[in-house]
Amino acid sequence: MLKAISDSLFAVLYPQECYNCGRISERVAEGPACSDCWEKTRIFSGEETLCAKCGSYLSESKSTVEAFCHHCDDHRYDLARAVGSYAHALAAEVIRLLFRVKRASYLPQLLPIARFQVLPL
Repeated sequence: MLKAISDSLFAVLYPQECYNCGRISERVAEGPACSDCWEKTRIFSGEETLCAKCGSYLSESKSTVEAFCHHCDDHRYDLARAVGSYAHALAAEVIRLLFRVKRASYLPQLLPIARFQVLPL
């Protein structure tokens, strides 16, 4: 309750414009995008078919076999994953992360704790 009140108070004192549509966000916790843009953003549930290499969205129904988009065949990595389509609020959140790593809002909740390993080319 206290968090919701303080979030609303900060939004009134420091209004933030949505990076996507330009309207003012009602809550600071929404990050760089408003609640309407977050609703338009496709966040993957795990029930979609995604490319087994790059993680791109392929279809709404879950496939029982590995599927590939073949747009990533010449990419120099073995595996990549996505939490959603790079559009609307998620794109704004990723861009915000590039400039303010400590100020991410929803994205840390979407990503499970993961370890990344950089492989030599």
